[in-house]
Amino acid sequence: MLYVVDMKKLTTLLILLLAVVFTNAQTKHALLEEHTGGWCQWCTGGTHYADSLTRTNPLAITVAIHSGDPMAYGAYITSAGFIAAPQANVDRGNQQAAVASWFGLVNTALAATPKSDVFVSTTFNPTTRVLTARVKATFASAASGNYRLGGIIVEDGVHGPSPQYDQLNKYGSGQNGTMGGYETLPQNIPGYMISYNHVARQLLGTYNGQNGSVPASVSAGDTASYVFTHTLPASWNENLIRVIGVLIAPDGSIDNCNKSTYLDGTSNAAPVITSIPGTQGFVNSPYTFDLFASDADDCQLSVTATTLPSWLTLGTASTLGCIHTKAQLSGTPTSTGQFPVVLEVSDGLTPWVAYGGPNGVYVKMYDNGSWSQVGGKITSGVQIGYDLNANDQPYIAVQDFGQNYFGACYSYSGNSWSLVGSAPYSSTSAVWNDLKVNKTTGDVYVFWTDFSGGRTPYVSQWNGTTWSVLGGGSISSDGVWYDQSLDINEATGDVYATYARSVTSGVSAIDAYKFNGTSWTNIGSDVSNGSVEGVTTTMDSAGVLLVSFIDYGSNGAISAMSYTAGSWSFIGPKGFSGGTGSFPVITSYQTKPYVLYRDASVSNMATVKYYGAPVVSVDDFLNQSKAVFPFPNPVNNYFHVSGLSQEVAAKIYSSTGAEVWHGSVNSESKINTSTFANGLYILVIDNVQVKFMVQH
Repeated sequence: MLYVVDMKKLTTLLILLLAVVFTNAQTKHALLEEHTGGWCQWCTGGTHYADSLTRTNPLAITVAIHSGDPMAYGAYITSAGFIAAPQANVDRGNQQAAVASWFGLVNTALAATPKSDVFVSTTFNPTTRVLTARVKATFASAASGNYRLGGIIVEDGVHGPSPQYDQLNKYGSGQNGTMGGYETLPQNIPGYMISYNHVARQLLGTYNGQNGSVPASVSAGDTASYVFTHTLPASWNENLIRVIGVLIAPDGSIDNCNKSTYLDGTSNAAPVITSIPGTQGFVNSPYTFDLFASDADDCQLSVTATTLPSWLTLGTASTLGCIHTKAQLSGTPTSTGQFPVVLEVSDGLTPWVAYGGPNGVYVKMYDNGSWSQVGGKITSGVQIGYDLNANDQPYIAVQDFGQNYFGACYSYSGNSWSLVGSAPYSSTSAVWNDLKVNKTTGDVYVFWTDFSGGRTPYVSQWNGTTWSVLGGGSISSDGVWYDQSLDINEATGDVYATYARSVTSGVSAIDAYKFNGTSWTNIGSDVSNGSVEGVTTTMDSAGVLLVSFIDYGSNGAISAMSYTAGSWSFIGPKGFSGGTGSFPVITSYQTKPYVLYRDASVSNMATVKYYGAPVVSVDDFLNQSKAVFPFPNPVNNYFHVSGLSQEVAAKIYSSTGAEVWHGSVNSESKINTSTFANGLYILVIDNVQVKFMVQH
């Protein structure tokens, strides 16, 4: 029996970054809607161009509307006005454009100034398979008329058997020149060799959007939102589903759009294996199986065997453009029996590490079983901040010995390292650098402290042209006690800076600030109510700020806190590590915090702990006019939940993160808490988290 599994990509060392936020304020995205189909012999060219658009430009969003095959969506084709394929409309301009003009039309669309940004958040109930999508627009300028919000459900990695999922290919056998690798495939590509991306599955609110979803008149700064629901058929792979949100102007064109993450909370698609293995062989007869796999956002896949019988060999994988990766199993069985085979297909495990000192600063990456140096020696320096942009291009920030100990940022172009902006980002000695790249805009942010100026904190921004200091000066006049951390909410553009403020020698406190585009605002002073060290910060997938630190108020144990809805709270018990720890690093996966730290209780070995309950911000998407809350509160033996317009899945967690109840609730439900111990509990309904007390 042949078993095949796939794996997902890890792009950085130690920290897995996941995000469900999609755009900076008033960032223009362009929507390309293409007509395609398996019957269309020229549509492999359209597929190549559309995939190239999305891979090279994160602001371009593609929808593939099929006709005449199992993925056909006739009503969408009719509404879009297509009469041939491959054709595309960009921002609903009714261009019915040929493939060669798509890049130009998208570039023109991206140059426009939209009225609003667009934000998309999704939740998915795996039991009922109900997808809930909230599409929100925040207007930068006043607008009037019949603006509407809408959505499009799309699926990546769609594949199936021949002949239903075959693709005609006019470029086959090289008869019409090169086209991204399709010229090497047959003129009729069998379904097991390919998968289809950006497949239009369902319009939300009709092609023209949802009437009444935006007020007839809005002012600058106003927000409009609408909640759509749809039950996904069992044949759709929810882990490869996204929702595109659109703001439709009164003339029917797209003012702006954006795209959610996948429903599993990640922005990285899992590879799909499109070929079906042969599970039967014959003694003394050669056995072969060609594995084909593809990925919506990675071209280079690796195939490894974790379990193979001695008579079977896995050949070297080869990649054909971004169409597929192929690897062959071959061998001859010499005896009867059942032989387990396990193959892993991965879209790339690529750890990166940056390190430095007086002898030089270097970056290395792990690839194909070994570490390789990225470029040469960058400079000499210490106290390095490091991040990758959306295309895995590395950036480092360093106290640069070659630049008078000023802070300098370097990036790697693919051939060599270069000084970003041709000059340091600081005009004084910069220490304890932390660097983050906005994956959507490409802007680079460095949090540094002025060593010669009392260790006061600054954040510098590189916008692609110049360096500037956010807010025009230091975040505050306080000194930093060595530890600082930075993160970005890409949905709002807000930058968060968290650090250990120096109080007296050897005593510090956590302070936190937010930059709203104009100035820094203090959002917390001594939030842990005690001395700290080792402060690290991350933004979780719901836009909640998470902080971990050494908590000297808990005898040097590790604590974690969250900031949401204007308030700070500990995540689980204070000093959750139970013993002394050091070098904590916090990250989040599916809104659950994970903290890695050096654990003194186990001989300073690395320990990872996670909090079992999601830590998310309160959202009103279930019912926009009512808050969701349990009543009565405090609770005795049972409670109801207000603000529910339909039956939804719910869970209850204890204050330590243990799940104590799960089920379905509606406005009439009565949840029994008679067996609960007195204390604090957390009710989680999709992305809504509400605390309540049990008091018998």
